[in-house]
Amino acid sequence: RIDNGEIPLAQKQRPTETVRPSPEDDNLICTSSRGTADIKALQDLIREGYNNHCLPDQISKSDPSYSPTNLWDTKNASLHNVSVVRASHDAWGIKKIVLIFCDDFISRIFELPWWHSR
Repeated sequence: RIDNGEIPLAQKQRPTETVRPSPEDDNLICTSSRGTADIKALQDLIREGYNNHCLPDQISKSDPSYSPTNLWDTKNASLHNVSVVRASHDAWGIKKIVLIFCDDFISRIFELPWWHSR
């Protein structure tokens, strides 16, 4: 285990799922950690609605299941945070909560309203 968050390139020669324990793999690194953090507040923030089925614009304000504190709801994001469209992921029903976003070159980082307000 290396604790600085880096996995040496030599250890990235094959997918982890193909690794079988053997004597030559004694020093194989599968994970790396930069430390520990208490993520309970983040878990609490995103818990509501995480397990609901995802369909674009699924919930309306007149729907009894609507909740303004459900960060997974795309309408809530559009009204109170930011709306980010991911063509394939959205079509496949992969939900998202956008708290931080960066450009393709990772030169500009945007901390969005929900990141600061919760």
